[in-house]
Amino acid sequence: MADQMNWRILFLMILAAASVVVCLEVFNSILATFIVYHIIICLLIPLLIAKRKYLKEVGLKPINGIKIGILHGIGLIIIIFVGYLIFRDMILNNNAIQTILANWGITGLLIIPMTLFMIIFNGVAEELFWRGYAQPKLKLSILPAVIITSVIYASYHAITIFSFLGFGALPISLFISVFLAGILWGWLREKYKSIWPSLLGHALATLGYMLVYVFLIS
Repeated sequence: MADQMNWRILFLMILAAASVVVCLEVFNSILATFIVYHIIICLLIPLLIAKRKYLKEVGLKPINGIKIGILHGIGLIIIIFVGYLIFRDMILNNNAIQTILANWGITGLLIIPMTLFMIIFNGVAEELFWRGYAQPKLKLSILPAVIITSVIYASYHAITIFSFLGFGALPISLFISVFLAGILWGWLREKYKSIWPSLLGHALATLGYMLVYVFLIS
């Protein structure tokens, strides 16, 4: 039987989601998001708490599910590109995207390190936190743990999705897709007792949508 809910971890998860909202909507800064959310909350706080047990607690040990991680990640890239080809007329043009990024402090050559950071770091940091550290620490049975984690994980993605696409059928569908991806990655974490399947899948999915972004601004 699962233990009672770990409210401290739930608070940390909510804090993680809220940090993205505050950094983007209050401070209008992607750089602040990278520092506060990705580096401090997703990586440093769990590392400082777990210390020597970090690799095991976040699921980096054992190394399981590499093949399924790569395969489903490639599948997600294909879905992203097919979706782009189908719905590209509903996606913002280059000027609109650049305006939104400028409001968040990304202009000129800063687009290059932002893109590289997202491709290399985003999926890894998020999976290590959400599915690697937080989900198992909730101390709930598998289904509620996966659902709660996925709901909070998806919540802050609404900021970027609705900022870029407005409010309509496509952005709502994308928001639901993020939630379902969280469900998939949470399930993989539990099935393989390892973070590698979801980490690789998330990293490849990030690569897919960042390549679409590169195509849009090129």
